[in-house]
Amino acid sequence: MGFSLIQFRKDRRRKRLAGIGMFWGGLAMLMLDMTTSFPTRVHGAYASWWVLVIAAGAVVWIASKRLPLEQTIEVAKYCYGELRVTDLTAELNVTIDTAERILRKLEKKGYARAEDRDEVRVWVFPDIQALLRRRQEQHNL
Repeated sequence: MGFSLIQFRKDRRRKRLAGIGMFWGGLAMLMLDMTTSFPTRVHGAYASWWVLVIAAGAVVWIASKRLPLEQTIEVAKYCYGELRVTDLTAELNVTIDTAERILRKLEKKGYARAEDRDEVRVWVFPDIQALLRRRQEQHNL
């Protein structure tokens, strides 16, 4: 199965919204359960369940904020092994700060190196460029 940016964006947004909804919905229900006799006549009868919903929502919300390193490498393949921050923000629908963090993390891990070209910082992925060159050479044979 191939990589789909549209599906990646949908999944990330769906997880974020589900986590936010579970977190704040669980918190609202916990407050309602503790302060009123709804849904039962006993105050706080379901408090432990609402705390679990809040915790699950927080886990899903935090998991949706994980840096998309694998998807960035896929985008670098489409961009012939050279990425700018603006390329990444447009392709993955992330903020500029997040794109910079992703590229710095990939640079720290050794997948990319930063170069300054005409007052623009470009991250070069040498392994991807070598792979594309080999494919081009095989295609030319």
